[in-house]
Amino acid sequence: AIIAGALERTECMKPGVMTPGSGRARSRPIFAKLRRIAAAGDRSGAAMRFFLMVLAVVAAFSSAVRADDVEFKAATIRSLLDAGDHAALEAQFVAAHQAALKARDFTPLRTVYSTLFATANHARLQQVEGWQKAAPDSAYAATARAWSHIHRAFLLRGTNLARETSGEALAAFEEEMMLAAAAVDTALGSAPDFAPALDASLKLKRAKVDQRDPIPQIESLLQIAPDQHALELALDTADPRWGGSVEKVMQVCERYAPQVPGYTPELCKVQAVLGLEIQGPLYVEALAQLEKLTEPQLDHLRLRAYLREWSDRPNAASEAMRLHRQSLTTSRQSKYTTAMIGFLFDQPDFVREMNLAQDKLAEKRLQESPDDSDLLRDRVRYGVDQWIA
Repeated sequence: AIIAGALERTECMKPGVMTPGSGRARSRPIFAKLRRIAAAGDRSGAAMRFFLMVLAVVAAFSSAVRADDVEFKAATIRSLLDAGDHAALEAQFVAAHQAALKARDFTPLRTVYSTLFATANHARLQQVEGWQKAAPDSAYAATARAWSHIHRAFLLRGTNLARETSGEALAAFEEEMMLAAAAVDTALGSAPDFAPALDASLKLKRAKVDQRDPIPQIESLLQIAPDQHALELALDTADPRWGGSVEKVMQVCERYAPQVPGYTPELCKVQAVLGLEIQGPLYVEALAQLEKLTEPQLDHLRLRAYLREWSDRPNAASEAMRLHRQSLTTSRQSKYTTAMIGFLFDQPDFVREMNLAQDKLAEKRLQESPDDSDLLRDRVRYGVDQWIA
């Protein structure tokens, strides 16, 4: 009876496939039989064999961590990394992966990867390397390495044009990107349907680190996760500023936008032309269309328009401040937007408010990315500015 209760709480599930509720329906007959044996005091050989079978089942699942017992989130994964519990890490990611495929939504997984692994954190990278050493074929560990190396690569390179970047920085960028590419190949070799690995693959293609045709990865990603993020990654691979072309951008919109709920080729073209800053008549037409559209995924383009083409409108200041508040990050672009709003609309109080909010975001982000030179520099600058003021 004790074993029956324990099994009922763990809801024995099929190895490697941990979907919420799937174990309960299969396991109830086992619990019923256990209770009948316990109530009858059955001491037969059949009862003993059944008892041993149950113990084997318990042992098989003793190290599994179910996604609905321990919620899949960054705090959980961080704790498992700190503990070096690689078996539990794999179990968590397997469960989250299967749930994402079923829901066609990889948002929880992407959130964990962006929070924990798109970082400059040497200690965390060592943890991930230890995880991959323990599980060499793990798509989840390999993807974590890929996200980390891509983030580190762009920090080392900086944001200047190639001709304005030192040879040492470009060499460091290439080295990190090659490590990321190898990790992506490992991940997709083990789990070709893992969206965060496909995300990383498309980032490498945009940066021309991987020169192979991006179409297979784009189509795979849209098949399992047809969302705005996937479409934007597809558009990035066609960016004329990174070796793509306007024709390729239009082809992405025509071919793939209909696969994404809430998107049309026309909406995609407005977002692509304005987002990728494709100048000329296409830009003028897209800006006119932007005024007629209300979709929230275009808010970042509206914000930019209020700082440029629409800056002389009576509501420009209030709309720019509203949109910026709801999209604030620690990025270079976000800091530039704060400064532009202050300059264009004479809003010193708003600038102080945003600078404080961005400093708090940077402080929080440094807990995950303590070796991030951009965040450290921003915090030092903010501290000096406050001291001078």
